[in-house]
Amino acid sequence: MFKYTVFFDMDKTLLTKNSGPLYFKYLLKTGQIKFKEYTKLLYMPIFYYLGIYELEDITSKLSNDFVGESKKKVYDRTDKWFKEYGINFIRKSMILEVEKHRERGAKLILLSASPENVCHPVFEYFNLHEKICTRLIYEEDRFIGVEETSCYGEEKVRRVKEYMDKNHVDLEKAFFYSDSISDLPFLKIVGNPICVSPDKKLKKYSEKNSWDIIEI
Repeated sequence: MFKYTVFFDMDKTLLTKNSGPLYFKYLLKTGQIKFKEYTKLLYMPIFYYLGIYELEDITSKLSNDFVGESKKKVYDRTDKWFKEYGINFIRKSMILEVEKHRERGAKLILLSASPENVCHPVFEYFNLHEKICTRLIYEEDRFIGVEETSCYGEEKVRRVKEYMDKNHVDLEKAFFYSDSISDLPFLKIVGNPICVSPDKKLKKYSEKNSWDIIEI
């Protein structure tokens, strides 16, 4: 029986960088994508912030090259990425935070907008209990795309509330670790919001509201 629940964002929280660019940089280095494809990927976050693309559009474009692959191959690729490259970007201070809560009897949950195959090796590295993230769709064990709505912003809150209702989670006792202002909807309602090397907007908001901040 767990005493309370802790949610951890992944990109720039458990990891020091965003997993997407790290993953595609690895694919470039290992010859799995061409430089031209890689440069296109670099501009997608800019298009998102300019409102040209929705997050779901970007996720779909990033996954198109892997349509038709088996579930095992999809996961094997991201597992290899993490072991050979992604592991170098683990935020060391968060290892201590995770273990602190584990020792206190908390249920540890990964909560991320990233696709589940990218989240999986990080989830296993930290030995967390459950994960809530953007799901991949398979048909007869073949990858066909990502779900229409990414686990982001208000959708992330909706899924967390659904999870909490189903598992009788006490929101007031719960913790959420995140770096991004995009997670403000959940940070505002959880009992213990913790900001990890927060972006400028989140840092300003967290200081105004006397939230805990981890800068390392």
